[in-house]
Amino acid sequence: MLTNTKGLPWTSDGFRTSWAKLCAKAKIDGLTFHDLRGSAVVRLALAGATVPEIATFTGHSLKDVEAILDAHYLGRDAHLAENAVRKLELREAKNRTNSGKWLAHGSLVFYRAIAVRFAW
Repeated sequence: MLTNTKGLPWTSDGFRTSWAKLCAKAKIDGLTFHDLRGSAVVRLALAGATVPEIATFTGHSLKDVEAILDAHYLGRDAHLAENAVRKLELREAKNRTNSGKWLAHGSLVFYRAIAVRFAW
C-alpha cells in the first residue's frame, strides 16, 4: 500500500496531484501511473516472469496481463523470436537422425528467416 508523508493511505486525488507535480518537475508530459504498470508487466515478462507472477506483483488480473503482453510485447520483440528459434534448434538437434539432418537444417534456416522478418 502506498502511503503519503503522514503515513496514511493515499487518496486517489492526492496520488493524482502528487503524480502530476512529479511529472511536471521531471518535464514528462502524458505519462500516467498505469503506463508504468504496463511497462512493469512487459519488463517482468522479458525477465522471464510467468503471467501469474506478473499479475501477483502488479495487481492486474491474469486476463489483463495477457492483454497487455499481447498488445505491447508479443510478436514485437526480436529477442523473443531468436529465443524461439534457439529452442527449436536445440530440440531439432536432440531429435535429429542422420537421414534427416539436411531437412531439419533447411527448416531451421526457414524458421530463422521468418522470425527475423516478422519480429518488429
